[in-house]
Amino acid sequence: MKRILILLACVAVVVGCTSESKLPNPTGKGSVRAINAIPASPEVTFLIEERGLGSLSYKTSSTPTSFDDFDYNFNFQISVPGEVQPRRIASIPHKVETGKDHAFLVTGTLDAPVVTILTDDIRTFVETDTVFELRFAHAIPGAGDVDLYIDPVGVVPAPGQQVATLAFGQSMAARDFAEGAYVMTITAANDVNTVLYQSREETFLPRSAYLVTAFQGDGNDTAPVAVTAMTATGGPRGFPDARYSSTVRFIHAAYSLPVSDIYDDEALTSRVVSDHAFATFTGDIPVTGDTLTYRYTPAGSTGAILFENAFIPIPGRHSHFVVIGDVDAYQAFSFPPDRAPYSTAVRLRLFHAALNQTAVDLYVLNADTPLDDAVLPRFPGIPYSVAIPVTSFKAGSYDLYVTGRGDKVALAGPIRIDAADGDIVDLVLLDTADPNVLQILEVPVP
Repeated sequence: MKRILILLACVAVVVGCTSESKLPNPTGKGSVRAINAIPASPEVTFLIEERGLGSLSYKTSSTPTSFDDFDYNFNFQISVPGEVQPRRIASIPHKVETGKDHAFLVTGTLDAPVVTILTDDIRTFVETDTVFELRFAHAIPGAGDVDLYIDPVGVVPAPGQQVATLAFGQSMAARDFAEGAYVMTITAANDVNTVLYQSREETFLPRSAYLVTAFQGDGNDTAPVAVTAMTATGGPRGFPDARYSSTVRFIHAAYSLPVSDIYDDEALTSRVVSDHAFATFTGDIPVTGDTLTYRYTPAGSTGAILFENAFIPIPGRHSHFVVIGDVDAYQAFSFPPDRAPYSTAVRLRLFHAALNQTAVDLYVLNADTPLDDAVLPRFPGIPYSVAIPVTSFKAGSYDLYVTGRGDKVALAGPIRIDAADGDIVDLVLLDTADPNVLQILEVPVP
């Protein structure tokens, strides 16, 4: 492997010193991919010369792409709110080798990225093969050296049975295993009792080449370590830590639904929330089981079920469970909040739960900017029961307004938001007693 430390101030020098590739006749092809392992980073665009090969959120990788065995410049850049041009954070000259897979593991920080090129043979299988190939990369900052165990289900990791010992930024050489179910365990090096991560029972398919990477977990993970696997053809697959449960956070957004207790069993003996009132939210509540049904009853009574709905937790992740609607037509929407911060931006999302407005416009204006015909909505026409995509903007002071679709009369706002880089603003739009007045509920990240 090859590791290169790149300081932002030196990027221009690296780019300036590298001439355009002179391309002779190729003798073969290799593949390239990139892995974004910079915590709190926005999407990183991976390019070969100036051709984009994918935009990578933290903890994801691009699909391997084949190229002739030439020298290229591999570039990495991000988009930063308030900056017109993408910001290039790294540029690496590298030769693609015939028959090799080159994985560019990007760690460190956006100001000082470290690119480690993990190179191994491109694996080919025959139809009768019953094995899979595994490569593993260590990208957990601050974890020190680690041992990796890959054990059949029911086998306890034992000293000396690790398949690799790795320093941060290293990867193990590719190794074959028989197809089937395994448990993956990561411990401190030479210390089988200090478990940093342990997967559930995970099934590995034959004739598949897996590149598995361990990252530092972010706000979307319930565990401190997050592990993902990537094959040559499929998207990233998460391997949650079996020791950490999923969570659910209840948000009461149905104006006509009375203050409620919430139960997770048919007999109404297992109460998970008490006195859940409109325009309130709970903390993150651990969830066990693959599918549950939540039943809402009047607070302090099990005489009637006001509403019930199934919920499927996302392994290793947080979820919101939002109830909206009106009497006899309540609905529940469950979805994962996006709590992954960007060190270069503020992130905002709004869920439209106000029954009295079919569609609304959301304005995010610089503080003290009047709401008039000179300004345009940041998100026009948000339909009822829809969450806008998470949007990023630069740090600062803003006034938020919600209006009817195509209107300039505020239904809610101004709501002052003073936001710094790394902040996440999670909002729910709610009804009030007046159909022409709405309220915005902020749901803070725990």
